[in-house]
Amino acid sequence: MMVICTGAAVCAAGDDRWHAHRLGYTVKTLTRACMAATGQPVKHVIDARVALEVQRLPAHTDEPVATIARRLSFPGPTNFGKFFTRHIGTCPGTFRHIHQGQ
Repeated sequence: MMVICTGAAVCAAGDDRWHAHRLGYTVKTLTRACMAATGQPVKHVIDARVALEVQRLPAHTDEPVATIARRLSFPGPTNFGKFFTRHIGTCPGTFRHIHQGQ
């Protein structure tokens, strides 16, 4: 399941319908497959993979957060910031400061 998210545009972060459609399955079928493989619903699997990617870019690039949000196809920097804070526990700027040692 992780490969799906790795190769897919992050614009579909949390959008199980988009991933199911791209794979040619229904959301119900994809959810059953995720539950069987990971014990988690498809949305959790997708969000976990996206959370890894949203950590990588602030930690390893100097791109502004707004640019990262656009690059990952979030609707806006605010949506990116909310997703980041909800899944990582801190805002992107603070995360960058900690992980880049600034």
